[in-house]
Formats: sequence, C-alpha cells, structure tokens
Amino acid sequence: MDKVVLGLSGGVDSAVAAHLLRESGLAVYGLYLDNGLPGADAAREAAASLSVPLTITDSREAMEQYVCTPFAEAYLRGETPNPCILCNPAVKFRALLDEAERIGAKYIATGHYARAENGAIYRGQPENDQSYMLCRLTPDEVNALLLPLAPYKKTEVRALAEELGLPVARKIRDVKEALEFSMTLEQRTVDSYNEWARLCAAEDDQITHKLFQDLAKEEEEHLDMFRTEMENMLNYGEQYLALQSIAHSKEITKK
Repeated sequence: MDKVVLGLSGGVDSAVAAHLLRESGLAVYGLYLDNGLPGADAAREAAASLSVPLTITDSREAMEQYVCTPFAEAYLRGETPNPCILCNPAVKFRALLDEAERIGAKYIATGHYARAENGAIYRGQPENDQSYMLCRLTPDEVNALLLPLAPYKKTEVRALAEELGLPVARKIRDVKEALEFSMTLEQRTVDSYNEWARLCAAEDDQITHKLFQDLAKEEEEHLDMFRTEMENMLNYGEQYLALQSIAHSKEITKK
C-alpha cells in the first residue's frame, strides 16, 4: 500500500481529505506544522477520529524567517502579500516532502481546492478555487502532490464532514449557531434604536430622533463588520487566523 503524507491542520478540509485519501486505498500519515498558534489539539483530535498517525513538527522558526518577517516588511512598503503563497513553497511543502522522504511515502497531499496534473496546478471549483496559493510550487513538487478536494465545493466538503461525524463538523456547527445568536442580538439592538427614532420623530423630538438614528447607523455598521469577520473565519479558517496573527505579532496596525 502506497503511503501519503497529508498536511493535517485539524480543519474540515484536511480532515475530509484524509478520509478521501484513505478511501482511495492509500496509507495516510498526518503532519501538523506547529507555528505557535492554537491548533495542535484539533489536529490530534482529527487524526484520532480518522485513525491516522500524526507527526507534529515545530515550524515557528521557518515561519518567522520565510513568512512572517517578509510579510510584515512587504505590508509596510504598501504591498499586499499573501502569507499562504509565501508559506507553501518555503515551509509547508518543504516539511511535507521531508517527512515523505523520512517515512518512505510516495505522495504528499493537502486539503487545497485545486487540481494537480502532469506537474502543473489548475483551478478547482470556481466557488472556492485555491490554485493561486500553490502557484510557486515546482513541477517536481506538483508531481508528488495529491489534491483530493479538487472536484468538491466547500459546502459539499462540510456536508461530507457532517455525514462522517467528524469532530470538526460539530465545531463548525457550534460556531455557526453561536454566531447566528450573536448577530440576532446585534440586529435586535439596531431594530430597537430605529424604533426609538421613529417614536421620537412622531413626537417631533428632532434632537433625540437624530441621536437614535445615528446610534442605529453605527450599530448597523458594526454588525456588517462583525458579519464579514465571522464569514472570513468560517470560509478561510487557518489562513485568515494566520494573517491576523502576523499582523498582531508585527504590530502592523500601530505603524
């Protein structure tokens, strides 16, 4: 049975990728890159639920050298770097290939939404294509790469995780429910301010009417920002959190 080393983050994409690879007849070995962010426990939980052996390697030094520092420097120059495009060839895929060589694995794999064919990367499903993240890989690296999520949409992967009863599916469901509850409370605040503004207008109290109008508008803007932030976390997960972490660690916003 051929072996494959899969980048296993503990998120829904890599967990479903592990299942699909195993179903295809491969012996799956997980590799988690510890970059100093929370996530190792989620990777362990996903690996245990799938009966996949997991290796954890410390990538903090490599991340700082090849991703965090170049990202911060580029950002401060007014550029818009993508941390994943920096990380994949310099850190993630180097670690996957090293682990594959160590255990004698024929393939490496990730949970990216893209296609790998004949040494080249092609687009995945338009709704969630991630081929651009892999644009700096070499043909030799791509020839060893399996991308089991290529034909899937993100919604289909989440549905499959639910069907399989993976722990990460339960976490996503819990997060969604919590976010929906929070946004419902926020919306009620907006509605209350608008109702008070209407009542004040009816009483010809223009000053208080304007006050509640402004409060409603401010709360609505806050709600829109909150909604966007939460959608980014759900849709981009690890990549979005990594970006936030880099910005925080380098104090970009202060400069």
